[in-house]
Amino acid sequence: MPRCAFLTLEDPTGFVIDDELAYAPLATLGWRAEAIPWSRKVDWQVYDAVVIRSTWDYINDPDALLAVLSVIESSGTPLFNSLELVRWNLRKTYLRDLAARGVPVVPPIWRERLPPNAPSALLAERGTPEVVLKPAVGCTAKGPSRPAAQPAPPGAKAGG
Repeated sequence: MPRCAFLTLEDPTGFVIDDELAYAPLATLGWRAEAIPWSRKVDWQVYDAVVIRSTWDYINDPDALLAVLSVIESSGTPLFNSLELVRWNLRKTYLRDLAARGVPVVPPIWRERLPPNAPSALLAERGTPEVVLKPAVGCTAKGPSRPAAQPAPPGAKAGG
């Protein structure tokens, strides 16, 4: 029976992971799937396929995840999705590539660093009541914020 490793995180506490829902359907197709934390030392050649699933703790060390994926690909075991695709998709800058190819995306404003007054400056620049700030590398809603313009106090004059 072919074996499939579902890459997951080391400590699933606080996460909803539904990978096991795929185990029975895969078994009917003759596959044995098992969850393997991506950060463990594993002989990847004992698997017939490795599927990236719930590796959400990679955010603590994205370079380590990429190194593990490189080892998996080098082992000859098929990796789904490919290392090349994961490298491209790891940083939110992939949105630039999508937009350049005509895929509609929420119009981003790219900044290397944000000063403390960034939210109010971005609100003014965009002329919008709220913006979403996200780190270039992130997942599981870790790091984003959604600042909104503060309503003017009662009786305040516009522009004053």
